[in-house]
Amino acid sequence: MATAAPTSIKGFNCTSNCTYSCQAYALYHAGFVGVPLDLAAIGDLFAVSRFMVVHANNLSTTAAPANWQPLLMSLQCGCPLRSPSSSWSA
Repeated sequence: MATAAPTSIKGFNCTSNCTYSCQAYALYHAGFVGVPLDLAAIGDLFAVSRFMVVHANNLSTTAAPANWQPLLMSLQCGCPLRSPSSSWSA
């Protein structure tokens, strides 16, 4: 049975022997210089598939984002290896 990760007012906690993970979102504005207005290219920036971008933003799989359209990017966060007792905000 899974147990809940300890919470912190600062963010996600990492302790020794920790195996917890969390999900976070980043806000990205489409149309950044050098990145095509293409969901696959935008997903590549965050190492996620275009389908994850589509799902997080409730878009059609054939959608093309508009210039400066805000997009939520679904990210996985967790504890870095060999860094016990560290804490960071996601």
